[in-house]
Amino acid sequence: MGERSSGPSNLRAGAEAVRSQGEHDHNVDLYTDLVEQQGREDLRADLALAHSNRGGVRAFKGALDGAITDFDLALGIYSELVAREGRKELRNDLAMAHSNRGSARAFKGALDGAISDFDRAVDIYTELVEREGQKELRDDLASALLNRAIGRAQRNTPDAAVADAKAGITLWRALLDEGRSDLRPAFVRNAAIATEVHVAAGLTREGAALAADGLSAIEQSLVSPESRTALLAREAEVFLKRIAPHTAALALDPTRLKRVAAAVARLALVTAPPESP
Repeated sequence: MGERSSGPSNLRAGAEAVRSQGEHDHNVDLYTDLVEQQGREDLRADLALAHSNRGGVRAFKGALDGAITDFDLALGIYSELVAREGRKELRNDLAMAHSNRGSARAFKGALDGAISDFDRAVDIYTELVEREGQKELRDDLASALLNRAIGRAQRNTPDAAVADAKAGITLWRALLDEGRSDLRPAFVRNAAIATEVHVAAGLTREGAALAADGLSAIEQSLVSPESRTALLAREAEVFLKRIAPHTAALALDPTRLKRVAAAVARLALVTAPPESP
C-alpha cells in the first residue's frame, strides 16, 4: 500500500495485480450475478474471494474507501459461512480479510477499527496455528502480530506493541531457522516494523539488534542467486527507508548501510520489469 513508512504491511498486491484491475471487476460482477441473480449459493465463497482480491488491489492503488467496502462485503460473507454454516476451512480467508481491512483502516488513520481487525486476525490465526496445528500459517500469524504492533505503537500503548513485535519476530526467526529462505523478504519487512516499534518504546538497543538482523537477512539473500529477486529488492528498499530516520539512534554502521543500499539499488535495476512498448 503506497509508500507511507509508518503503516502496516499486510496487503498482498503488486504491479501485476494492479494491471489486472479489470479482471477483478469482472470477477466481482460475474459472481455477484451468479449468487444474487441466479441463486448459486454454492459460489458465495468465490464471491467473497473476488471482493477480497479486488480490495487488495484497490488498497495498493490508494483507493482505501473502495478497498474497505470490498473487505466489508468479503467479511460479511465469510463470517456467515464460517459461523452459521460451519465452513471452518474458510477461517484462514476470514482472518486474511480482517488483516487486509485492518491495514486499509490503519492507512486512513482509523486505528481503533484497525486494531479490532488485527485482534480478530490474531485470534483466528492463533487458534489455527497453536490449537489446531496448522503450522503452515505461522507466517500469517506473525504478520498479523507485527501489524497490530504498529497499530498499538501509534495508539501509544508501547508495552503491548513491543509484546506483539517480539512474538511476531520470534515466529519469523523460527521459520528462517527451519530453512525457509523464501521468507527472507517478509522477514526483512517485518524486522523494520519491529525496529520502529522498539525505537518508539525507547528500546534502542533491542531496535538496533532487530535492524542488524534485517540487514543480515538482506546480505544473505544478496549472495544467494535464487534469492536475488524483485521482491527482495522492494522489501529491502522499504526496510532501508523505514530505518533511515533512526540510523543515528540505533548507531548503525554507515559504511555497511551504504554498501547494502548500493547492492539493493543494483538488484532493483536488474530485476525491474521491462517497460511496456
